[in-house]
Amino acid sequence: MLSSCFLSCQSAKSDAWENFLKCPDNNCIKEVLAVKDAFLNNPKQLLTQFQATYESGDDRVIGWLYMFRDSVLINPKMGTIEERLAMQKALIDAAKPYEKDPKVHEMAESVINELRIVDVKMGKINDLMAANLENSPICYQFTMNGDTTSCQISMNENGEIAGFYAWLPNGKDGTIGVLKGKMNGDTLLADYKYIQEGQTTTEQILFVKQGDKIINLVSEDFDNEGRMILTNLKKLKTGDALNKIDCAILEGIIKYIKEEKIAF
Repeated sequence: MLSSCFLSCQSAKSDAWENFLKCPDNNCIKEVLAVKDAFLNNPKQLLTQFQATYESGDDRVIGWLYMFRDSVLINPKMGTIEERLAMQKALIDAAKPYEKDPKVHEMAESVINELRIVDVKMGKINDLMAANLENSPICYQFTMNGDTTSCQISMNENGEIAGFYAWLPNGKDGTIGVLKGKMNGDTLLADYKYIQEGQTTTEQILFVKQGDKIINLVSEDFDNEGRMILTNLKKLKTGDALNKIDCAILEGIIKYIKEEKIAF
């Protein structure tokens, strides 16, 4: 009987995420809370399911996080401030042991990053870059023959950076997404996450800082889907040189990223 109960309990936990995936709209609070409970009971199992969903090209992990933040953590109807703070802390604490896990670290980091920017007391979501980084952002742009490449970067005292990157070629489909990485000397290596044709993709991107410019280094190696990959950093070639600009010029891109909810 004990083994039977154990198996049924484990099955119920895994069903919580499957039930959320079947939910047809943004009013699935019951399902959102069930995933929260399942996560607290077995974070590794839920993170594994999150990873499988993400690898299938489905962005519902971010959807669940946003719904939990907006409909639960900053919603006074869902409990006292103390109760909602306790929920926030419990989920972050449950994810923390898996930040270095080789299989689910990306999902654990997503949970931690998306939940820790919630200001439960003030009832709002803080800007990710403002929450993580201490210095004012610096913006860069390259333009030629209608092609535009733009970048915004903020960096803290440890050299960690966050920001966004937008590649908008004239007459072709471009990409707009967010950056997360680290500056080592004058070299910035970052992950670039963007959504294109409904698919979420993360690539590496590399810059070298030269005075008031950043130089994009590009590769001639591509994967099976045509995405550039940095397999040999010594063979990279010099790409566009982005000049420092007033960040106000990039307000439209910032608005787009927030509206599309592109985030790590």
